[in-house]
Amino acid sequence: MSGQYYEARRNEMQNIIEPRHVLELQAKLGGQVNWSEFKPTDIQPIIESPRLSGVHFEEFIRQGGRMSLEGIPIKVLKSWTITPGPTLTWETWVRFAKEDVGNSTILSGSYDGMVLSDTLLKPKNFTMKPKVQVHMLEVTRKEGVLTKRMLELFELLNMYPSTVPEVFTVLNSFAPELPKGAVLLNACKNEIYQNVKNMLIEAQEGEQRRRYRFSVIGGDVEDLGCWHDHMYYFATSYD
Repeated sequence: MSGQYYEARRNEMQNIIEPRHVLELQAKLGGQVNWSEFKPTDIQPIIESPRLSGVHFEEFIRQGGRMSLEGIPIKVLKSWTITPGPTLTWETWVRFAKEDVGNSTILSGSYDGMVLSDTLLKPKNFTMKPKVQVHMLEVTRKEGVLTKRMLELFELLNMYPSTVPEVFTVLNSFAPELPKGAVLLNACKNEIYQNVKNMLIEAQEGEQRRRYRFSVIGGDVEDLGCWHDHMYYFATSYD
């Protein structure tokens, strides 16, 4: 009986939250927050509110450390599934994309002159998959969302900014109607100045068939005033 008692007692203790667990969670969460983005007026009401500081945090834990995505200021307008193939490499895909300029629905012009000399960026932790989904997103806030915030929202949605080869595939395969110019974040990197650039895709007016033009826009993700007029973005997720 004593052996069974101690075994049951040990199992019971394993299901009890200890102070070290609480402190480790607080340190983990607090250490990953960029506190410089917030003001005391953002934090103090949460501290003083039993509901915000208690019930909402409990729900955050119950959801496995995730937040509800219903309130984020972007929505998916349309999605396309593309199949690059399991053996296609990133380098080959980029080469195909550059060769496509002027021979498909993609027009040359500003893309030809400004981007072909740049490096098309491979996303961080990018892995070539035989099937991916490309989404066109709309910002639902009239004042727009800063680029840095868009990248955070992509991460919450388990997406990354679409690459040029992915969007080329969508445009050539589906010829979608763009409601307005759509942005590819961090799409290329200048080989000389090493600054990361973004790209704007616009439909060419006056063409009998739907065609598109690319152009380089903006600076880096810290550009505070560039994105308030851009409300549409491409993002990619694994199917």
